[in-house]
Amino acid sequence: MRIGLQTFTVRQTFQTKNDREDTLKRLKAMGILDLELAYIPWNEETIASLEESLPRHGMRAFSSQIKWSVINKRFEEIMDYHRRLNIQYMAVAVIPFRRLLFGNYGLKKFAEELNTLGKATKKHGVRLLFHHHNYEFFRFPKGMALDLLIKHIDPEYVGILCDTYWVHRGGFGWHEFFTTYENHIEALHLRGYHKKSDDNLLDTPMEVGQIIEYALNHTFGYIVIEQDTKQPFSDIKKSVTRIKNEGYVSQLGGNKHV
Repeated sequence: MRIGLQTFTVRQTFQTKNDREDTLKRLKAMGILDLELAYIPWNEETIASLEESLPRHGMRAFSSQIKWSVINKRFEEIMDYHRRLNIQYMAVAVIPFRRLLFGNYGLKKFAEELNTLGKATKKHGVRLLFHHHNYEFFRFPKGMALDLLIKHIDPEYVGILCDTYWVHRGGFGWHEFFTTYENHIEALHLRGYHKKSDDNLLDTPMEVGQIIEYALNHTFGYIVIEQDTKQPFSDIKKSVTRIKNEGYVSQLGGNKHV
């Protein structure tokens, strides 16, 4: 299992070819070799430039996070981009709110849509994941939204991408959440927090080392650092420092495969 970075963290400097080139250099210098592509322009120019620049820097994109509407409207095109970059995982970024608003019926419908999409991505060699926020912790008369959703998800086709920040915002402890949904969680956004704000991994009270160890022992597919901070590069450096201090230097680039 590898630890990488989600590009939402550096979204302000990842929109043009020149900015991406500079950002990749800075990330590699900090020890980041693997990316989850998110909040990028999903177009030919972006994919072609990454197709050339990632291997040149000894880096790769092993996962993506994309809006539901984009995936469905441009499915074949998106799958071709994943093939060209050899991306193994694709996460649905956020639940369509119209499905959430209709409670149990809407969540069952969305789960069925995820299952159908997961079958389709599997044919392209891509594993489908669903990324939660704290909206899924809303409680309906028949139960919590996440439970109602998971009840109808087929794990053969869809896994859960867990986010430690949203778990915290939802009022859960990470270990409680992991063990409750351990049969569904397949990947992790390692994201620090300070009260209700996003934070780097060095300054967070979160038990970073224990979380990484749990992920290793439970064969998570990957971990990515994600942050929404005003000083992304200095905070990435702090997060990498914390991961190294915890003894997980090899996971930042010591293995050849996820």
